[in-house]
Amino acid sequence: MAATFSRTIELPGKRAILPAGVALLVLSLCTSAQNRKPAQTWSIVAPETIGLVPTNLAAVDADVTGGKFGLLDSVLFIRCGKTGYEHSYTHDYGQIYGALAKKEGALNHDVHGQYNYFSTEFHPFYRGSDLHTMQSITKTVTSITIGIAMTRGDFPADLDTPVVKFFGDYKISNLDERKRRMTLRHLMTMTTGLEWHEDDLPNSDPRNPVNIMEGSHDWVQYTIDQPMANEPGSVWVYNSGAAQSHIGDSLQPGLTTPRD
Repeated sequence: MAATFSRTIELPGKRAILPAGVALLVLSLCTSAQNRKPAQTWSIVAPETIGLVPTNLAAVDADVTGGKFGLLDSVLFIRCGKTGYEHSYTHDYGQIYGALAKKEGALNHDVHGQYNYFSTEFHPFYRGSDLHTMQSITKTVTSITIGIAMTRGDFPADLDTPVVKFFGDYKISNLDERKRRMTLRHLMTMTTGLEWHEDDLPNSDPRNPVNIMEGSHDWVQYTIDQPMANEPGSVWVYNSGAAQSHIGDSLQPGLTTPRD
């Protein structure tokens, strides 16, 4: 749930859009090298020319406009380096959030700052820009980013490197042999073995570990301090803290935001 902001990023031969919790992306790319084009040369084409059905797109638009999928800010369909459909939706978040932005609670840990999920200063668009919060997809994006860095030789470790090796300056609580065996691979696949009950409680429940984590203002420390419940790699448990732990301190101040 906890996450960072998102922008469009350039990758070799393709463009990746990092969507937010209230933005929808459907991305289909061709595998043949000749069909991959830099983002600057992407053309906008009639949807049917890349296999999209206009009546289905109209149905999607009607569902989004009608609120079937919640608060979505954009829908984008891409295939084979061509944009077949793109549409943005405007919401008055100041009115939608209303008094919630002024009331402390499980989703608002900082009435006057970025940890206030209902503050239109920070969510879903950052300070009036097109920089958009992204939530659960943080887990995928950070793993992709690390994979790219490893491929380029810019990341100095492999996936089976123990996580504790990156916490030399931290005093880690509940440090046992199982936690010492937790690796980067376990963080990326949410098989850390940490005791974490994010899916067992409602998002708004103050006992939910992601809420406690966000309220701590040191998400990495909170996550790595949790006791172990299982052997790393043995059990999949949805864990937003795992994504924060493998982002670590590389994020710039002001670019970390709460939740899904």
